[in-house]
Amino acid sequence: MSSTQDPRADADRSTVFLSYARADQAPATKLAKALGEAGLEIWWDALIEGGAAFAKSIEAALESCNAVVVVWSKTSVTSDWVLDEAAKGRDLRKLVPLSLDGTLPPLGFRQYQSIDLSGWQGNPAAAEIERIVRGVAAAARQATHRPHTAESAPTHAITRRGVLAAAAGTALAGAAGFIAWQ
Repeated sequence: MSSTQDPRADADRSTVFLSYARADQAPATKLAKALGEAGLEIWWDALIEGGAAFAKSIEAALESCNAVVVVWSKTSVTSDWVLDEAAKGRDLRKLVPLSLDGTLPPLGFRQYQSIDLSGWQGNPAAAEIERIVRGVAAAARQATHRPHTAESAPTHAITRRGVLAAAAGTALAGAAGFIAWQ
């Protein structure tokens, strides 16, 4: 991306999966509002309809989003849901980690640069929000250019039939060579 290109142009159509601990719902709500005002479409558990299968809705949203924004905090680092959502985002190469209160991410996530929100006052025009928007744009590009995974990569399995055919071909070639040598 050139320095003259607005990073929000890349993120205008980006869908963000927002992962947070229930105890952090108040700051997560402010964050969702600020990111929405920045032009991102936000998916979070508040959008799950009554009667929907919770885990299936979350998994579908994780697969289809452009970026997984994980809000790390003292409480979220121990949340099984947040850990699972962050792992999926990491595996899909679309993780954008944030630190709400200066808490370090748990093991397995510390090698990714976190955006520090500990001083953020809720201003949608703040530099922290701009950094998140740029991170989402980068994650969206990264996720688009993902290499083949083991599930999607073509497989070239060795079969018994193939081994037998190769052995028969080798035996025939050896026999033909022996006859020609005689």
